[in-house]
Amino acid sequence: QVSGLSKLTKLEELDIYVATSNGLLYSIDLSGLTNLKELDLSYNPMLQEISGLSELTNLECLGLVGVSSIANNLSALSGLTNLEYLELMYTGISDISALSTLTNLKYLGLHMNRISDISALKGLTQLEGLRLGMNNIRNFSVLEKLPNLEVVHK
Repeated sequence: QVSGLSKLTKLEELDIYVATSNGLLYSIDLSGLTNLKELDLSYNPMLQEISGLSELTNLECLGLVGVSSIANNLSALSGLTNLEYLELMYTGISDISALSTLTNLKYLGLHMNRISDISALKGLTQLEGLRLGMNNIRNFSVLEKLPNLEVVHK
């Protein structure tokens, strides 16, 4: 477990890759880090608990590549409305409806998941880049409603 971060109230960026001596990170408490703008916990496949994530309302950039536990708690991201960059590749998510509130997103990485319905993306009109490859998506018509979309990997 990574703890003791709560006193770092001015921290704006935090990157933790396979953080412990045995190479496994199981839980992290982010409570109190309300000034965070960038957070990357990618490549921590054993990470099961991310406490305080929903409190990080100033986050602009979030990387959770390979953190499969987020698939069970994607709703924790729905209040992070300042997010502009979100990376959720290799997480096993299937339902992305909780992402519909993230209307400031400019990039969304959803590659290698279990997604079949992307209708939740219709209101994300600021999206410029989107990775959807290696999912079960058959209907891409919602992408026509995204006027700023420049790069799509499907």
